[in-house]
Amino acid sequence: METNEVSDEFIKVQLEYLKYYETKKKNNNNNSAEDDYLLALKLMEEEEAQAERERKARLASEDEAFAKWLAEQEKPQQPAKPPTPKMSPLVISDAEFAAQLVAKEQQAVIHNNNTVADAQIAKLLHEKQELEDRLREAEKMPKDTVIDVSAVEYPHYWQPQSSPFQSFDVIKGSDEWNQIHSKFIHSLPGTNVSRIERIQNKTLWLWYYLKKKELDVKNSSSKGSNEKMAFHGSRANAYDIILKDGFDHRVANMGGSYGAGIYFAHNSVTSNGYVAPGTFNKRKMLYCRVLIGDIGPGKHGLRRPPEKNTIFGKTTLYDSVGTDGNIYVVFDDHQCYPEYVIHFH
Repeated sequence: METNEVSDEFIKVQLEYLKYYETKKKNNNNNSAEDDYLLALKLMEEEEAQAERERKARLASEDEAFAKWLAEQEKPQQPAKPPTPKMSPLVISDAEFAAQLVAKEQQAVIHNNNTVADAQIAKLLHEKQELEDRLREAEKMPKDTVIDVSAVEYPHYWQPQSSPFQSFDVIKGSDEWNQIHSKFIHSLPGTNVSRIERIQNKTLWLWYYLKKKELDVKNSSSKGSNEKMAFHGSRANAYDIILKDGFDHRVANMGGSYGAGIYFAHNSVTSNGYVAPGTFNKRKMLYCRVLIGDIGPGKHGLRRPPEKNTIFGKTTLYDSVGTDGNIYVVFDDHQCYPEYVIHFH
């Protein structure tokens, strides 16, 4: 074994043995060959032991290095990031730049309009919730209690009333009478109208008023609530329920050609086919306010208005179905208000 391969400790041990051997030789010049052999054997054993220790230390170091390498291999590899594509300079003409600028401005206007509309709807829904809460409290009161909801606007020609639900006879020859009478006999000439009642039901009007405001905001960019006056015919014993509690689409005819909704007609002759004759052939027909909003196509079996797509990619529903100027069908009880009862024969 070369000197540079022997550790410091091994050299130290050998030097100690050599010092011991030299001392022993000085003290006893008659040292036997056997003693020299034993000492040499001891030195050889120590050299082999030192070599074995160094081998084990080297193996341990190699095992430790292998364990570190293996641990690194078992770690999850991070996916390599794709190289960032080099962007080439964009060169556009003045016309293209102007077109892009106009498009961005239009998008900003649309966004602002949507934000304003959303805020208006949110405000309206908040007001509606407050009015609904007040109405529920009012409904717990005695029937002769007047519901005072100051935020609601009533028709200017309504008369003062002492209870939430009252009817008033329209004066013959007044503008109000003449307008209704003219519309009624337009498609039913020769009919004798004996009486017209105006129904002032503040509870039903509240729900109708709130729905009108809601549709005005929803369709602010088009027709708004699109209020119409239209006729409705029904069986004789249904009128009192409708006038006090309103229309109820839950009892609608499932066989209707436009769906299972509440039907109204632009012409009185159409609704007359659904009027049941009373005593001495006296009949009644309702003349109603109807919010048709955005009207869509109807079909047999519909339980609500069909879907439509807006220009902003949002899916919403039509507000009613039918044919404008002829038949109107709504599926929300609050979209119609029975304002007049026409008595005729």
